[in-house]
Amino acid sequence: MLKKLILAATVLSLAACAFDQDKNAGKQREIELNGKLQQTYKPVIGTYVGQITTADGTQDLEVKFFELKVDNGAKNSDGSTRLHSTLYATYKRINPAGESYDFVVGFAPETGDLTLVNVKDIKSLGRDEIQTVDAKISGNNILGEAKAISGPKGIVRLSLKARENESTGGGKEEFAYYERLRAQLTAISGTYVGQMDQGNSGPVKGIVGITLRLYVQETVKEGSTVTIPRLMGELNRADDPGHTADLTLTGVYEADLAEPRLTLTGKPARDLNSKFEAAIYGKLVNGVLEGALTSNYSMSGKLILKKQ
Repeated sequence: MLKKLILAATVLSLAACAFDQDKNAGKQREIELNGKLQQTYKPVIGTYVGQITTADGTQDLEVKFFELKVDNGAKNSDGSTRLHSTLYATYKRINPAGESYDFVVGFAPETGDLTLVNVKDIKSLGRDEIQTVDAKISGNNILGEAKAISGPKGIVRLSLKARENESTGGGKEEFAYYERLRAQLTAISGTYVGQMDQGNSGPVKGIVGITLRLYVQETVKEGSTVTIPRLMGELNRADDPGHTADLTLTGVYEADLAEPRLTLTGKPARDLNSKFEAAIYGKLVNGVLEGALTSNYSMSGKLILKKQ
């Protein structure tokens, strides 16, 4: 009997060791794979500066490439989340200042090909927002073409400014960037009044008065004293004295275009968790906003609003 107990204990001990080894092997494979990927990304990671040349002129850019470990949906044998080293990029319009884009990046080290894909769902992108950048890295230089849903956007030319962990004097530059952005957004802030033509075919017809207030909201950057300006909006219909259909909006202003464009997206002010979503897209020239309001329900129409 004692021999059987000793044998059983030995078998269980060996099985436990094998299980632990399997768990450790899975985690070790993850570490080794991510280590190889990090080495692959190393020639790309860093801060690059340059320009994009479009039909409307040139614009100064800063693009930062960096590595993040993300959950790929799989589990290790010990039940822990399996992380996958992934290359990302942040594309910032420096001068004229503008909103940033975040991209997930594909890199082929054999050819130097880079493919940047906007992390935002394509359905939520404006027609002229950059969706992809197809590029090639050669030494410390990157050359590529930016594309939007509407078509080719421009040619991107970048040169390495600093590798990872190198100082770029970013504090002063970041402050100056947000100051330029703040000045642009403040210039278009104010109250716009006009009409929306809802047409005669939909469930809501006719012309209705519209008031749109644009303002700048400041948020403190995490871990910093720097404040980031954001364009916000409030929309009210003249046929809604109870303000039940008011919209709270966030905006993107593209001042660098020949005809500056404004994109606003938002939800009902009384219920920001509502499934109702609305968007305003149009050109903003000399204090006149001309465009369209669309929504996933019945509220839509052509807008002409003038700054008061």
